[in-house]
Amino acid sequence: MIHGAGGNAKLVYTHEPILTPERRLWRGVLNQAYADAELPIGLESEDELFIEQIRARRFLRGDTSGEKEELRLVCDYAEVPFDRVVTWARKNYVPSALQDLEKVEARDTKEVEEIVRAVKDREATTLDLSGFPVPLSHLSPLLQ
Repeated sequence: MIHGAGGNAKLVYTHEPILTPERRLWRGVLNQAYADAELPIGLESEDELFIEQIRARRFLRGDTSGEKEELRLVCDYAEVPFDRVVTWARKNYVPSALQDLEKVEARDTKEVEEIVRAVKDREATTLDLSGFPVPLSHLSPLLQ
């Protein structure tokens, strides 16, 4: 592009890529993966958030060959350097298998306790029809 006034012309080069709507979309995919990877997770948070955080971190690290290929494709479409994303993610999201395992075990324990509680509550609220003076045999199809 040439700019100038009074015969003084300068040549201006732009090295930034032009952000097309498609490129913005794929960069949005990377931004969402980053946002999911940064979710603040505690023991009381929902299981879906915990799972999304793990998935996002695995995706950004390219842990498996499938995740690596998917990330490479997204980076290509977004025109973002794949190797830089993976290097950054592996440095910032170190796979701490022991820590993840402890979180999973804590969630499993909590879930088992909730299931046991629900079963006990259901048993406590089950109708005992044996004490009724009138036989309810004609209602048996409705009670099954």
